[in-house]
Amino acid sequence: MKIGIIGAGSMGSGLGKFWAQKGHQLMFSYSRDATKLQKVAEAIGSNATIGTPTEAVQFADVVLLSVPYGVIQDALQAAGSLDGKILFSCVNALLPDMSGMAAGTTTSAAEEIAKLAPGARVVEALPLFAEVLNSPSQRFGDQIAVVF
Repeated sequence: MKIGIIGAGSMGSGLGKFWAQKGHQLMFSYSRDATKLQKVAEAIGSNATIGTPTEAVQFADVVLLSVPYGVIQDALQAAGSLDGKILFSCVNALLPDMSGMAAGTTTSAAEEIAKLAPGARVVEALPLFAEVLNSPSQRFGDQIAVVF
């Protein structure tokens, strides 16, 4: 599968690492530092490339949105049309200092993302904590980390 990743922080790079190991093709995009994108792609290997958010969307069967909540509007504008795309989001609607919810209690990050990308099919999940995704092992004793 081809997966476009918008945001190459801990979650985007951690999920990308796992997907590349399973043979999926990745295109990373949307970073304040283009050299960071290149380093992430190089660390993952031949299954990873970089591009603009628009290129990542055009490349992808599925698009991962993994940016801080405060930049979702900018990231989605940079992505262009997501019509017909599956938009998998692991965005958490937290304030930048993590002191509370940025979206309040009457909506969710997924609902706000769906408003900004009306042609996309939005799926929201937080698969694992970034620390687990980026640790050398996903084992806790004799158990492997999983989520529902």
